[in-house]
Amino acid sequence: MIERAMILCTGQNLQIDRIRSVDLETEQPMRLEEVEKNHILQVLESTSWKVSGKNEAAKILGLKPTTLRSRMAKLGIKRPR
Repeated sequence: MIERAMILCTGQNLQIDRIRSVDLETEQPMRLEEVEKNHILQVLESTSWKVSGKNEAAKILGLKPTTLRSRMAKLGIKRPR
């Protein structure tokens, strides 16, 4: 974030008004499984739920299709109907 602020800075002094709008004291941190699940869901939605084949989610995630299917089962990810 600081690097981005430095790149966008037009003056000689770096001024950061506020670091995002997220209040870290009131927002609960996410568990690693939740982060992984959300990321997989996002990629699946962007590929129209194509796990394997052309423009597949597995390739984007750097996984074999069988590994992705296994993680989906572990995380309880199912294609919406």
